[in-house]
Amino acid sequence: MSASGQSHVIPFINKIREANKHPRICYNYKMYLRTAEGNVRDSITGALYKSGNMFLDSNRSMITLKTNASLCKVNRIDRTVSVYELQALKKQFKMDINASDESIISIPDSVIVSHGKMETARTATGNYLVTIRLQQYAITKAVFEIDEKTLLLVGMRFERLETDTWGTPTGYLTVYDIYNIRRQFNERMLSTDRIYTKAGKEVVLSKNYSQYKLNTLTD
Repeated sequence: MSASGQSHVIPFINKIREANKHPRICYNYKMYLRTAEGNVRDSITGALYKSGNMFLDSNRSMITLKTNASLCKVNRIDRTVSVYELQALKKQFKMDINASDESIISIPDSVIVSHGKMETARTATGNYLVTIRLQQYAITKAVFEIDEKTLLLVGMRFERLETDTWGTPTGYLTVYDIYNIRRQFNERMLSTDRIYTKAGKEVVLSKNYSQYKLNTLTD
């Protein structure tokens, strides 16, 4: 099916978007670099928890925790903790990172219609398998497994073909797998207490990170 004939699939994509809009979501992920021969390099696994404007992204290298008041980054390799108050970021750098998108499918309709090719199939269990191939976009391929009855996402995969400085393909493919998608979790996961507490304006690191170097930006 040509890209020009993709507009009729948008209502189906929008149904999936609506079914999966939820202020709270969590999932596991695996990101890796795959060579042209199929070998896997630089694999990393982690988990993401999101509730409204707050989220926690945690893997073996980095923890990023955003609350309604602050942004915290823990670099497990450099052993540093950075705590930024959102008001200070907004005041000093004109950064506003409070915007929240409740849709987990973030590829714009216009990109699908103009640069995409969509295919649908069924898995052995009867779920929908939707594949979108894209040109002239950061993501070159997106695959969604969708429950046939609820239209809720079961899993996703995004692929990006890596290129060099001149835009020539390197033969490497970055793959981002999302699985174990849930819509309920303990919101204590989004508490800063496991990383730091505040005594007035002073940031105090928890026992697990007491030996890390602390950087702060306060209002």
